[in-house]
Amino acid sequence: MLSSVQNALQILKALSRSSGERGLTDLSRELHLGKSTTFRLVHTLMAEGMVAQNPKTGRFRLGLALAEMGNSAAEDTGLQRAGFRQLTQLHGRVNELVMLGVLDGPDVITIAKIECTRAVAVNPAVMRRCPGHCSAMGKAILTFLPPESLSSHVREPLQRLTPNTVTDFSALWEHFTRIRRNGYALDNEERAIGIRGISAPVFFRGRAVASLGLAVPTQRLPAAMVSSMLPLVIEAAANLSKSLDDGE
Repeated sequence: MLSSVQNALQILKALSRSSGERGLTDLSRELHLGKSTTFRLVHTLMAEGMVAQNPKTGRFRLGLALAEMGNSAAEDTGLQRAGFRQLTQLHGRVNELVMLGVLDGPDVITIAKIECTRAVAVNPAVMRRCPGHCSAMGKAILTFLPPESLSSHVREPLQRLTPNTVTDFSALWEHFTRIRRNGYALDNEERAIGIRGISAPVFFRGRAVASLGLAVPTQRLPAAMVSSMLPLVIEAAANLSKSLDDGE
């Protein structure tokens, strides 16, 4: 029974990592499961609303029941509630995609966001989850973790998402040194080409628990204009840290 539960969870994780739908053969091959086992588990998850199937293509995606569970869990945290207040203020000043993220193993996941209303905007689905070393949000948290816990969040080999992704450990540590010195992290098209990110760490009682930042199309935020956004992001993250420590 335990192995079935683990395999079902692996299917959900595989679907969550995908920007589109997945086929049965594709899932079976990635997870090293037999097709019959994959079929049985996927249809069990469908019966519970956690997986949905496209009737035209026969391919699978995460179901609404799982999304509702995730939203409910996020809304129950003080971090999400306090974070949304700061995201609202930051969004009012920049009108770009603003996000609050936390680490989940080696990945950073977005637990709260407010989308940009401009005609050209970052697709929030692209920013939902990615390896922590590939994004400003992930690096902003990783930098301030105790050295002994880094091994559970940064794993070899470092995945390459774009030509700009840092995949060398020594280069990643140089990033951490700069982030620690400057108090913010940048993503210069490391997660996705055409997207630039800025993020700052959020602390609770001296421990980095999250990061707050924004993602902007590079055509609207060239490297020369990053400095104009930095104070806004740093201020929002600092205000959130204070709110958490004050129990607001």
